[in-house]
Amino acid sequence: MTIAEIHGKLPEYEGMEDLLTSDVFSTFKYLPVELAFIPFLKRAVNFCTGETINYSFDDVIKADYIFWPKTSYFKREPDLLILLTRRNQSPISIVVEAKYRSGKSNVNRENDLQELQLLDGDQLAEQYYELVNKNFNIAQPYKELLMESKDRFLLFVTAHDALPKNVTNETEKVFHKIKNKIGLRSEDTLHLYWVNWQAAWSVADEALNNEANIPLGFKLMLEDLKVLLERKGLRPFSGFSQPNQNVLFKDFYFWGEEKMKLGKEIKNIYDAMLKICTEASHFISVVNDLFVKYGWNPVGGNGVMWDRSTHHAQPRFWLPYFQQRVFATEQDPTKGVGINIIFDEAYGNLTNTIPFVSCCYIETENSIPLNKCDEIYCAGWSETSEVLDEKHSKLYQTIHPNRMSIVNYFLPLDVLSNQQAVESYIIKPLIELYKGNTTKAYELIQSVCLTREELSS
Repeated sequence: MTIAEIHGKLPEYEGMEDLLTSDVFSTFKYLPVELAFIPFLKRAVNFCTGETINYSFDDVIKADYIFWPKTSYFKREPDLLILLTRRNQSPISIVVEAKYRSGKSNVNRENDLQELQLLDGDQLAEQYYELVNKNFNIAQPYKELLMESKDRFLLFVTAHDALPKNVTNETEKVFHKIKNKIGLRSEDTLHLYWVNWQAAWSVADEALNNEANIPLGFKLMLEDLKVLLERKGLRPFSGFSQPNQNVLFKDFYFWGEEKMKLGKEIKNIYDAMLKICTEASHFISVVNDLFVKYGWNPVGGNGVMWDRSTHHAQPRFWLPYFQQRVFATEQDPTKGVGINIIFDEAYGNLTNTIPFVSCCYIETENSIPLNKCDEIYCAGWSETSEVLDEKHSKLYQTIHPNRMSIVNYFLPLDVLSNQQAVESYIIKPLIELYKGNTTKAYELIQSVCLTREELSS
């Protein structure tokens, strides 16, 4: 653990994934394996099924961590090789590839020998191949453990909030194409797993809350790990936090109160605004990654706002009054789903008293590809919007002739308290609307969504 990084003394290195890998896994290395690494490993999910590892690690008595080992066939350098010694069974070997802000490091092997083109240069596929065939240049004691291991896993670690299927599908396709050529029989299971850095925060948090007799040294390491991951924004989504009431302006100040009090209160309000924006960003990332997990793709680039102004006479448009994200499938780019976070109205049709999330199912007309737009922003509260029908009284329909039709509902921020809530109240209902299962979608959100009138009450 780099204490200097926790205190912001290494700003030029904070984006390095090797440093993050070192910080997290060196913490695991110096903690009992059952306290940190095994709970972290149990949170990993299978590339194909999305299910957690169905495997018992109760008899693991020791873990050896080999950082940045070299492989002998494809000349790869995974981030780690971890060898788990078990009490009465053969060892378990795990190759770890960790990412932070970058994607897979695939290699163009068109000019390499034919046998090196077997896995299309896919980084994860080649590293798992090396593990299956035990092609690692490591010290002899570790080599012996590796040769003895029968259960072998690939662990892919990223900062995504959900399984990045668009990335892992590539690796799966490579394997299924040539599975019988790489030392695996057709019936063998591919032990390909993904977990995020946020899971390390959860492991540390649960250990600190549930283990009553943790030695002080272990406790300090777990606390530092939490602080480091929070600094990097790598903790699970936990909803929007309650603003500190102390940021509100006082009506008056007594003589002798601290000078610059007004300026400090303004700074507190600015910091609160920044926190709201940071939490909104995390929320959008969770929505994005969950839709990708279900096979959807974001459209219209990474921007979430427009109609902003930097002009000195337009302060109303300095503020981030809304954010929008839209998703479609490869099969049909003319219909999809989208979300808006609305902090404040912009056109006068809605005077909201609370911020809310508008969740939309969209169909375009005349083969127009789906994209972000004002029509999605206004869905449900514009002059052309009306209640869908009596049976679905909290769903709204907005029709724009010759352009698009939208069905949407409104959620208060309060119900979006964690990632599970986001999946339950946004992802799954919108997918049901997309499938045409309106009543099923409505049953999922009826108890938590708001009417248009409640937004301004």
